[in-house]
Amino acid sequence: MLENFNVWSLVFQMINLLIIIWILKKIMFKPVMTVLQQREDFVETSLSEAASTKQEAEEILAQYRRMMESADQKSANILAEANKKAEHMLKDKSSEADKKYEQMVAEAKIQIQKEKELALADIRDEIADLAIHAAGKLIGRVLTTSDHERIVKECVEEVSHLN
Repeated sequence: MLENFNVWSLVFQMINLLIIIWILKKIMFKPVMTVLQQREDFVETSLSEAASTKQEAEEILAQYRRMMESADQKSANILAEANKKAEHMLKDKSSEADKKYEQMVAEAKIQIQKEKELALADIRDEIADLAIHAAGKLIGRVLTTSDHERIVKECVEEVSHLN
C-alpha cells in the first residue's frame, strides 16, 4: 500500500485544497457574513425602534394620567366654586338660591363631563395613532384601511377599559 503512495500527489492535493478554501473564503464567506451583519443590524434597529415607540407610549400614558388628574382637579375646583357661590346666594335668598344652586351644579357637571370626554377623545386619538405607527413599524408593511380601523377600534377599547 505504501508502494502506491506518491508524496507529490499528496502535496498537490493539499495545495489544491488550500486554493479551494481560499477561493471559497473570498467568494462565499464575505457575502454570507455581510448578509448576517445586515440582518443583525436590522434586528437591532427594530428593537431600538420598538423601545422608542414603547417610551413614546409610556410618555403619552403619563400625559393622559396627568390630564385626567388635571381634569379631576378642575372638576373639584369647579364644584367648590359652585358650592361657594350657592352658599352665598342661599344666605341672600333661600328659595331662589336653591334653584340657582341646582342649575350651577348641573352646568358644572355637564361642563366637567364635556371636558373629560374631550380629554379622553384626544388621548384615544393619540394612543391610536401611536399604536398604528408602532404596529406599522413592527409589522414592517403598509396597513390597509381595514387593518387601520381594526387597530384603532382595539386601542379605543383598551383606553376605555383604563377608565
